[in-house]
Amino acid sequence: MAESDSNKEAVYLPADVQAGPDAYGLGILGNQLSPDLEDGEFAVFDPDAVPGRGDIVAVWWKDSDTPSVIKLHLALPPKELWDCSEELGAVMVAETANPKRLRSAPMSKVRAVHRMVGKGEHHRRLST
Repeated sequence: MAESDSNKEAVYLPADVQAGPDAYGLGILGNQLSPDLEDGEFAVFDPDAVPGRGDIVAVWWKDSDTPSVIKLHLALPPKELWDCSEELGAVMVAETANPKRLRSAPMSKVRAVHRMVGKGEHHRRLST
């Protein structure tokens, strides 16, 4: 179980989910990644887990505090290329299932990519 600093929220992880100390959870909105993730499910992401092709990841954009949860279609380019100009073509390619389509984004706009390591249950504690 991981707890927030406020001690009012907790994430319960199944025993088979291996998550590091910096792992965090995000609630899923919508069904673009169905059947992998459904609306209302709670996904756990680990900044220390290396993402690869086919993984579901949280993408943290440089210009936003809200991540996008996507499925990688191709492996990410090396980190050294992320800040290259868009003309060099370092891009991230993602896929959605509903509707089925591929999308791309320049890596120069990406701050971080964290791999999903499992699903958890999100519980809000009652005040005592």
